[in-house]
Amino acid sequence: MSGDLKSIQDNLEVSKHTEILRWLSPEPYIQHHEQIKIDVLQGTGQWLLSDPVFATWRNESVSSILWLHGMIGSGKSKLISIVIEDAMQGFHAGHNNPPAFFYCSRNTAEPARSEPQAIIASLARQLSNLRPEHPLLKPAIEIHKKKEAQGFASGRLRIEESCALIIQLVEHYPLTIIVIDALDECNPEKRDDLLEALETILEESSNLVKIFVSSRDDQDIVLHFQHYPNLEIKSDRNTDDIVRWASLQLQNLCSFKLDADICDHLGRLPPTLETLYSELYDKVSAEPAEFGNGIFRNVLTWLLCAQRTLKRAEFLAAISIIANKDFELVSKDEVLELCNNFVVFDTQLDTFRFTHLSVREFLEKRPEYTAIATNSLVAEICLLILISTTPNSAAERFLSEHGQHPIKGSCNMNDFGQYPKLYWAKHCQLAADARAHGSLKDAFQFFLSSGADPTSAFSMWISQSSELLTSNIEWDLYYRLQDIKAASASNIFVAGSFDFPEVLEDEHERKSSFANHTNSWGADIIEVCMKHGSCKTMIRLLDLQGDDIKITEEGVKAAAGDYESGEEVMRLLLDKRGEEVKITEGVVEAAAGNSWSGEKVVRLLLDQRGEEVKITEGVVEAAARNFRSGEEVMRLLLDRRGKEVMITEGVVEAAAGNDESGEKVMRLLLHRRGEEVKITEAVVEAAAGNNESGEKVKRPLPPPRKIKIGEEVMRVLPARNFKSGEEVMRLLLDRRGEEVKITQGTLGSGEKVMRLLLHRRGEKVKITEGVVEAAAGNSWSGEKVMRLLLHRRGEEVKITEGVVKAAAGNDESGEEVMRLLLNRRGEEVKITEGVLEAAARNLNSSEEVVRLLLDRRGEEVKITEGVLEAAARNFNSGEKVMRLLLDRRGEEVKITERVVKAAAANESSATPAIVQAAVAAGQERVLRLLDQ
Repeated sequence: MSGDLKSIQDNLEVSKHTEILRWLSPEPYIQHHEQIKIDVLQGTGQWLLSDPVFATWRNESVSSILWLHGMIGSGKSKLISIVIEDAMQGFHAGHNNPPAFFYCSRNTAEPARSEPQAIIASLARQLSNLRPEHPLLKPAIEIHKKKEAQGFASGRLRIEESCALIIQLVEHYPLTIIVIDALDECNPEKRDDLLEALETILEESSNLVKIFVSSRDDQDIVLHFQHYPNLEIKSDRNTDDIVRWASLQLQNLCSFKLDADICDHLGRLPPTLETLYSELYDKVSAEPAEFGNGIFRNVLTWLLCAQRTLKRAEFLAAISIIANKDFELVSKDEVLELCNNFVVFDTQLDTFRFTHLSVREFLEKRPEYTAIATNSLVAEICLLILISTTPNSAAERFLSEHGQHPIKGSCNMNDFGQYPKLYWAKHCQLAADARAHGSLKDAFQFFLSSGADPTSAFSMWISQSSELLTSNIEWDLYYRLQDIKAASASNIFVAGSFDFPEVLEDEHERKSSFANHTNSWGADIIEVCMKHGSCKTMIRLLDLQGDDIKITEEGVKAAAGDYESGEEVMRLLLDKRGEEVKITEGVVEAAAGNSWSGEKVVRLLLDQRGEEVKITEGVVEAAARNFRSGEEVMRLLLDRRGKEVMITEGVVEAAAGNDESGEKVMRLLLHRRGEEVKITEAVVEAAAGNNESGEKVKRPLPPPRKIKIGEEVMRVLPARNFKSGEEVMRLLLDRRGEEVKITQGTLGSGEKVMRLLLHRRGEKVKITEGVVEAAAGNSWSGEKVMRLLLHRRGEEVKITEGVVKAAAGNDESGEEVMRLLLNRRGEEVKITEGVLEAAARNLNSSEEVVRLLLDRRGEEVKITEGVLEAAARNFNSGEKVMRLLLDRRGEEVKITERVVKAAAANESSATPAIVQAAVAAGQERVLRLLDQ
C-alpha cells in the first residue's frame, strides 16, 4: 500500500465522514458479499485462482478486463466472492489496495442493484477511502462540497460524474481492482452505460486498473467483450448447478415417509431445475391449508414486486395480511418452512430473498405471478392498510361490507406503516387494468372517492404527503408525489401523476370541473399529465371535458421536453388537439434539447407540422448542447432542414462545451458543414473547459427528474466541457489546427487539455501570470494543472500574490493547490492580508485553507478586521472559519461594528461564533448591534 495513502488526513467529523459516504452510495455492498461468501464451501473454487489465465490477468503490469462467463447456476457469484477474498488477503498482506466490488441483482425491492448509475456510484464510494474508518480522499470531499453548495439540486451523482470521480481516485492507488458480479442482471436497457463506464475507467485511468466481471452469455455482453481486449475463463469447471439440483432433489425425497414412495420417485426425477421447481411449487400449492397457501403466495408476490427491500419485521407484517382473513402474524421460521427451496433469510441484510435468480425467473413465467398480478395483490394490501388505520366510520363500514377484518392494532405499523403510504400509488399504477376488477377496484375507488371528508384515509394520506418527500425515495416517485398536493381536488392530481384515468370518470359523474384546479406548484391537470407521461389520463381528460381544457405553450413545451414519454405525449396532443398546439420556437428548442427522446420528438414535429417548425439559432444551439442525443438531433436537422441550419459561433461553442456528446456533434459539424465552422477563441475556451468563461448555457437536469419547463427549473453551468474537452480539443487540433489560437483563456483548462496543448502546441503556450492564476483558481483540476505546469515549465511559473490569492480562494481544491505551492515553492508564497481574506471568503474550503496556513505559516497570519469581515460574509462556511480563528488565535479576534454588520447583511453562518467572541470579550455594544 502506498505510503502517501497512509498519511492522508481528511479532518472530517465522524458524522460528516459518514454523511459523504452515504451520499455517494447507500448500497450495503459488504453485506451482499458476506451473504454470498457464507455459502462457499472451504477449499472449493481454488482452481480459478491457480488458472494460468487468471494469474496472467492478476500479475501482468497492464490494465485489463477478465470476463468470467457461464450458464445459469454455474457458481459464478461464489467464484466472484473467492476473487474478492483473494484480493482482500492481498490487501492485508500489503500487496495491493482493497478491491471495489458490486453484486448486481435483478430485484424490484433493490432496484439500485441493477442500475448502472448506482453500481458505479458504489465503486466510487469504496475507492473514496481504504476502509470505512479511514480518511476520505480529497476528490470525494470536493465533489460533495460542490454538490452541497448547490443544495444537491441535481440529486446523486450521474454515472458520468461517478466515473470521473473514480478516475481521479485511481490516481491515489498504484493498483485498483474492480470486481462486478452478474452483469447480465443489470438493466438491459442501460447495460451499455455500465459497459462503457468500465471501458472509460480502464482507458482513462493513469494508474493500473484490473477489472473482473461475471455474467451469463447474453448476446450484448458477448458482443461487447468479443471485440475488446480481454481474457476469458469459462466457469463450466464449476458444478454448482448440479449441486443445487441434487440438493433440491434430496430435500424433496426426504419429504416422503415410505421407502416405496422414495423408490417410485427416484425412477422419475425431474430432468431440469425448472421442472423440479414446478413440481415443488405444485406440491406446496396442493396443501389443504388455506392460510398457509395465502402466506406462500404473499411471500413470493412481495419478493417479486416490492419497490424496496423490506426488513424482517415489516416483511412479516406485510405477508401476514390476507384479504378477508383475520390477521395473524407469522414468524420467520414459519415462512422458511412454508417456502423451503424458494426463499432464504439473509442474516446480513435482515431480510428475505429468493434462493437464486432462477427462482424469480421460474415464477415470472407463471400466469399468477405476472407484473400485473403481483402488483395488484400488493396494491390491495397497501390500500387495506391505509383504510384500516384511519379512525373513520365510513372506512369501518367499507371493511365490514367487504368482509375485511380491521388491521389496525394487529401489527406494528411502525414496522410497515410507511411503505403503503409511499408506494400504494406506484403499485396501483403497475397493476394497470387490474384496477378495474374485483376487490382491488373496490378498495381503489373507495380510497380515492372519499377526499371530501377530512377524516378519510385519502385526506389523511394527502395531509402527510409533504412528510413523504423527506424519505429517501427515487426521483421519479418524488416528483410525482410532489405534484399531488393541491388546495382542492387532490385526487385528480393523483390521477395525473400516476395515470389513473378512471378517477376522472368518477369525478366527472359528480359534475366536477377539472379546468379550474391547479396544484401547489401552479400546474393544471393537463400539464401534470404531460409532465409525467400519463397518456391514458390525458385522453380521458380531453374526451370528458376537452372544451374546458386549454392547451398552453408551457404545456406543449413540457410535452416536448418530457424525457421518457415525450414522443407519445406530443403525438397524443397533435392527434387530439392539433389545432390548438402552437409549434413555437420554445417548443422546438425544448424538443431539440430533450436528451432522451429529442430525436423522436423533433422527427414527429417535422413529419406532422413541418411548415411551422422554424429552425432558429436557438434550436440548433439546443441540439448542439443536448448532452445525450445531440448528434442524433443535429443529424436529423441537417438531413431534413439543412438549408435553415445556421452554424453560428454560438452553435459551435455549444457543441464544444457539450461534456457528453460534444466530440460527436463537433465531428458531425466539421464533416457536414466544415466551411461554416469558425474556430474562435470562445470555441476553443469552451472545449478547453475554461473555468473563467462568463458565458452561461442552460442544460436541463438529467432523468429521472422531470422538468416543469414553465418554471425553468434549470441547471446553469459555465460554457465549458469537463468530460470530453480533451476529445473535442484533439479533434479541433487535428482537423483545424491552424485556426486554434492558444490564448490565456484557453489555458484556464483541465489537466488533460493542458497536457495535450503543451504536447501539441508547446511553443505557443505562454505561461503568463494570468495563466498561473487561472490554474491556481481552477476549481475542478487546479492541483493537477499546477503540478503539471511546475513539472513541465517550472522556470516560467511565477508565484505572485495574485496566484496565492487565487489558490486561497479556490472553492473546491484550494487546500490542495495551496499545499502544493507551499511544498514546491514555499519561499515565494507570501501570506498577505489579501491572501487571508481570499481564504476566509472561500465558500467551500475556507476552513481547510485557513487551517493549513495557520499550521504551516502561522507567524505570517495576521487576524485583521478585513479577514474577520470576509469570514463574516461567508454564508456557507463562515462559522467554521470563525470558530477556528477563535480556537487558535482567540486573543487576536476583535469583533468590530464592521464585522457585525457584514454578518447581519449576509445572514451569515458565522453569527453564533461572533456572539461567542463578543461574550468572551465582554463587548456589550457588539451584542446590542446583533440584537438589532
